[in-house]
Amino acid sequence: MHPNASGELILSAWQSLPKAFPLVSLDAFVLMPNHFHALVTLAAEDVETNPSMSAVVQWFKTVTTKRYTQGGASTWMATVRPALVAGQLP
Repeated sequence: MHPNASGELILSAWQSLPKAFPLVSLDAFVLMPNHFHALVTLAAEDVETNPSMSAVVQWFKTVTTKRYTQGGASTWMATVRPALVAGQLP
C-alpha cells in the first residue's frame, strides 16, 4: 500500500521530528488508514535536558493539524493516550 496525501503529510512530520527535538530518535512506526502508531527514544544520557513526551506529542499533533486543516478537515481525536515504554537506563 502507498499512503495518500494525508499519510504523506503524517510521514513528513514524523521524519522532521528529530529536527525539532534533537534528543529524540525515531524508532518503529505504523501508518494505518485512520491512525498512526510510533515509538520514539529519548536520549537516556541526557535525562535532565530531554523534552517531555507530552511536548513531543503536542508538537507532532500541532504540526500535522496545521498542515492538514489547510484543507478544512480535522485530524486528531480529542483525547490521546500516549503509552510510555520504560527501558533500562545505563
